[in-house]
Amino acid sequence: MIEGLSVQIAVMKHLKLTINPLSSTNLAPMSKEQVSQSMTVVNSAVGQKGIVMKVKIGYSMNGQKLNFE
Repeated sequence: MIEGLSVQIAVMKHLKLTINPLSSTNLAPMSKEQVSQSMTVVNSAVGQKGIVMKVKIGYSMNGQKLNFE
């Protein structure tokens, strides 16, 4: 069982990021369910600077905390 799912996203100052909540923070094993999260990125420097983001995903599985960047 995946529990405590979290997503952290960092962007440069020229970007405005709006993140909606995760649809769920838990996911059962062998489940056909899915977890989704929508976001909007607005680039104030279109044509000058691209969209760059750093994503960190964290969750607990079998009591062990895991993080991926």
